[in-house]
Amino acid sequence: FSEFFRTYPGVVRTAHPIFSFAIYGKNKDQFLNTKLSDCFGDGTIFDKFYKLNGKILCIGCSIDRSTFAHYVEQKIGGSYRYFKNFNFNLIVNGLKTKLKTSYFVRKLSYKTEIDLSLFKINALKSNSLKQLNIGRFPIICISSRNFFRIAKNLYNSNPYSLIKCKKNNE
Repeated sequence: FSEFFRTYPGVVRTAHPIFSFAIYGKNKDQFLNTKLSDCFGDGTIFDKFYKLNGKILCIGCSIDRSTFAHYVEQKIGGSYRYFKNFNFNLIVNGLKTKLKTSYFVRKLSYKTEIDLSLFKINALKSNSLKQLNIGRFPIICISSRNFFRIAKNLYNSNPYSLIKCKKNNE
């Protein structure tokens, strides 16, 4: 589905080296002009998506697959993650520019895995998350602002509420 969408007429792709997006619609120019030096911080595509209150749509997969959770983790300063820099070459019209981007990655001293089961329960309770099935495939939808609000509240009550976590030596 994502490859079909990416090649659809009028769809453009962002230049971010780690999180590139295929974009279509009236706001696509806003998303093309985003910060490349960070993955999830201010001025990134995730930040613009949040500010425009974009809709997160999971088709045939769990809400755990939503990369937007990492935007929330960076904004709230998730204690189980840290910033790591990655170098890359951006090539535009044959001109190569060396750049770096910062990614809020998981700490390797912990075995962490995203777990939004508590998030999903809270989102359903507040009527912020809509879900239905088409055959055996789940369709889940939530606005980015509702996602952020619920995840932030959960994190503030328990910093490990968005993940499964244990020390690697356990």
